[in-house]
Amino acid sequence: MSLLKIDIKQIDTTNIESSEIAAAASINTVQSNLTTLTSTAAANDYSTYTTVTGLINTVQSNVSTLETSINTVQDNLNSLNSTVDSADANLYNTYTSLSDSINSISGGGSLSAVNITSRSLASNTTITSTQSAFSIGPVEIADGVTLTIQSGGRHVIL
Repeated sequence: MSLLKIDIKQIDTTNIESSEIAAAASINTVQSNLTTLTSTAAANDYSTYTTVTGLINTVQSNVSTLETSINTVQDNLNSLNSTVDSADANLYNTYTSLSDSINSISGGGSLSAVNITSRSLASNTTITSTQSAFSIGPVEIADGVTLTIQSGGRHVIL
């Protein structure tokens, strides 16, 4: 085995020196890029933070508006329920009143598919201001008999 003997004076250092200069330039470029990246990243982070904060505020505002709208809808539903309850009560009262009137006119009985009524009124009769009545005509009022319909009362001849 033979050893190689190298004389250091014979080594061309020109390439080594230019490599050192290139490496130093590369390090400077990396450091410059890091500085730029850091300041750009900070600016981007702040911009992103500002954008995200704005979006969060918008969502919170929309949620508040939605909550107000839901409360309005609930109030409207409660009002509608109250109106329907009132209408149901009025319908029931109207039905009861009409049913009572029909029963009163027909002598207290209930009406069926075919009802027979007299064509002649033989006794004095008063329809009060809170009553309605009907007759199936022609109707004859006997001598000396009075049919009185008070103001607000109603009599219909079919």
